[in-house]
Amino acid sequence: MGELRKKIGMSFLHKLNFILIIALSLGLAVVVQYRLLEKTVKTDVDTYVQYFAYFLFIFAFIIFIIFYIKVRAVLPMNVYQNGIVLKRRRETIMYQDIPTFYFIPYSDRRIKYLIVEKGNGGRVIFNTNHTGDDFVDYFQKDYMAINTDKFLEKIRNGSDMMFGVLSKKQTLVLKVFKTKNMVRKLEFEDKFYISKDTFQYKDVKYNWNIIDIDYDIQTGNIEIKDRDNNIIMSTYFPYVEKGEFAFNIMDHLIEESVKNEDKVEIEYIENNNEHIAITDNEVDDSKDMDENIFIEDKEGNH
Repeated sequence: MGELRKKIGMSFLHKLNFILIIALSLGLAVVVQYRLLEKTVKTDVDTYVQYFAYFLFIFAFIIFIIFYIKVRAVLPMNVYQNGIVLKRRRETIMYQDIPTFYFIPYSDRRIKYLIVEKGNGGRVIFNTNHTGDDFVDYFQKDYMAINTDKFLEKIRNGSDMMFGVLSKKQTLVLKVFKTKNMVRKLEFEDKFYISKDTFQYKDVKYNWNIIDIDYDIQTGNIEIKDRDNNIIMSTYFPYVEKGEFAFNIMDHLIEESVKNEDKVEIEYIENNNEHIAITDNEVDDSKDMDENIFIEDKEGNH
């Protein structure tokens, strides 16, 4: 599984705090109630003490409900370099086996949910309120490290890759409504395609050597532009299927395209220089021939 990145779940001390609060509240309530039952004659003060006992019972019940919800909501797991171990489910998700993943945003920069699709088609929802934002950073970084070369090899061998993009309508809806059923069954309304030679968006294909990607770290905005600075696509990391991974693949393909373009230019220059050198030699040879003919003619005249 590689290096351990993070442990997620309620710590023992956190659980112990809840249990102690519940136990102390119930214990005190029982003692107060027992003392009241022992009394044969009750005063006005006893009435307030009775209310206090009721309050302790209710308080302990509320704390128990909060504790139960937290235990159920926080999925205990270990995050490793090569995958995630879900302890309660006794399940391991390896990064190399994940077909896709996507985000449900809080805002243009912040992520609410990370949804991971497993090999069997099932989807696991991770809430960043429980996992922490650094979980998403670990996940993307390690997923890219494991899968980038594999995906690039597929693209170089002729495969096309499709990535979904949340439309403006979807982002507005998801910022207000985030039911688990809606999140789990999300279908992207926008898409773009990546191939060995082109980037395709809205049925238009662009060669890699004429586009560039601009990242704004402050806002999270991503703009894909052509060489004339026209915007082809503008979006944000949390709105794109596989987030940073998609743009990491694009960066590699743009870099390869630039290198190939430079290589062709260098080969052209070398071939052109070689042609010039050959031409110069031919000129030198022709000069020698002219000189020989001139000498021969001189000798003939004598």
